[in-house]
Amino acid sequence: MKVEDVPRSATCTRRSIALRDLLTRASGDSRASWLDVLDSPGIYVVQLDHDISLEFLETCGLASHATPWAVKELRAKHERIHQSSSTDILYLGKGDNIRKRVQQLARFGVGRADNHVGGEWLWQVARASEATVVMQSTPRGKQVPFEGWLLETFFAA
Repeated sequence: MKVEDVPRSATCTRRSIALRDLLTRASGDSRASWLDVLDSPGIYVVQLDHDISLEFLETCGLASHATPWAVKELRAKHERIHQSSSTDILYLGKGDNIRKRVQQLARFGVGRADNHVGGEWLWQVARASEATVVMQSTPRGKQVPFEGWLLETFFAA
């Protein structure tokens, strides 16, 4: 499964922002604007272009609250995921408010928050900052089942 395979209806909004931009906002001393991040329930996907080779670091970089995995385990996980089909998806999440959830993700990634559970290994990807965060709104209450369906479809591919 790739980001382009994520279905959307005519009523949803989809927006993409460079992860590097979000990390810069989260690490800055001044109050950054997050108004371009969707302020609605939905899902978000961290997408890394296929042209970028996936290399893993021993540490989680600036994500000081993350617990690093063994690189050997990450490589094995990556190989299992790619056995049946290739993907550009590094992480898939949901939120009652995408803006809040993406802010948490970015603040976690620069070590300024400890409140983003899941995807800690994302910060061990050598070029994670070159990823894109693709956000998609959903009707209220549909973000949880939609994320569940996406994960099920992702791992079944």
